[in-house]
Amino acid sequence: MNRTNRRHTSREVQRLQRRLATIKKIAARERQMRRDLNMSTKDLREREKELKCIYRIAEIRDRNAPLFETVQMIVDILPSAWLHPNVACARVMLDGRGLKSKNLGRCCDRQRSDIVVFGEKKGVLEIIYTKKMPRRDEGPFLAAERSLLDAVANRIGKIVERADMEQRLKDSNQRLRDLFGHLESAREGERSRIASEVHDSLGQMLATLKVMAGKLYRSERNVDGTLRDKLKLICGLVDSSLDSTHDIVSKLRPPLLEHLGLAASIKRYLKEFQEHSGIKCSVDLRARSFVLDQERSTGLFRILQGLLSNIVRHAHATKVSVGLRRSGRHLLLSARDNGRGFSTEEKLGHGSYGIQSIRERMRYWGGQFEIETTPGRGCSVTVKMPIQNIGARS
Repeated sequence: MNRTNRRHTSREVQRLQRRLATIKKIAARERQMRRDLNMSTKDLREREKELKCIYRIAEIRDRNAPLFETVQMIVDILPSAWLHPNVACARVMLDGRGLKSKNLGRCCDRQRSDIVVFGEKKGVLEIIYTKKMPRRDEGPFLAAERSLLDAVANRIGKIVERADMEQRLKDSNQRLRDLFGHLESAREGERSRIASEVHDSLGQMLATLKVMAGKLYRSERNVDGTLRDKLKLICGLVDSSLDSTHDIVSKLRPPLLEHLGLAASIKRYLKEFQEHSGIKCSVDLRARSFVLDQERSTGLFRILQGLLSNIVRHAHATKVSVGLRRSGRHLLLSARDNGRGFSTEEKLGHGSYGIQSIRERMRYWGGQFEIETTPGRGCSVTVKMPIQNIGARS
């Protein structure tokens, strides 16, 4: 009986030992799972910080702030993405200029990545630990932090490239605007020169010829009628030539623009335009006190001439209304017609050189150009020119 009890007890002990071993294995696996879970949680938190950092850098890039202001903002947020943000700081050396985060201190460990711009090294991005920290994948730094650092350095390089290309584009556009202004000034100067030569040379010769032909016509009363008719025809041709010369000179160099100003010139030009084109014109000149230099006054007048010329050639309009008014420190010139209008494709097409010329004039002078049109519903154009001063008359 005792033997039986001892064997039974021995089997129970063995069974309990096996259960205990199983429980220990389960407990060990559970502890390992908890350690793995904790590590995964920490990794996820680190990845979350890295993603937040990348997202904030993308937001900073989209602000289109000045280059070094953008880089400084990146430097300020970068340490928060590292494993030990309390002892982490960042620094950038770019084109001989240093940018650093506010908490930059003594360097114990550092992680660095080159900033490459257009294939050339232009600087370096560093993450610095101000205290000794436990060893990780790369010194005290994680392997994922190396990837993030390289990605941010690459992004800074792209930002520098973009800023450089934008500056080159701005410089190129400015040179084109300066060239446009020079060409416009040269063209107006050439127009004035030709107008003076036509007026002083051809105009004087025609005036002299008119006087001589008139004297000859009045003195030869006894000649036959055929000769007198020819002399009368010559006098008429000379008068027509003088009128044509006057029109050419006026178009090359509007005389009223120099002496009476922009508003009076517009009013006079619209009257002549209505007589020659048959298009009914209305004018609303509300601007009373403004100052425009001769170049800008001439430019606005040329724009109006171009607009009216386009209306005659393309719009098939019967009415045109022109307005000139002041809005704050800007002068607004508008022209509206009741013609056929046109589509956006026509407006932006390669043949719309008149529109492009007006737009370039406004860019050169720091003004604005707006056009509203719909097929079959006419067209409205407004140009907005800065005024240098208020209180004097043009």
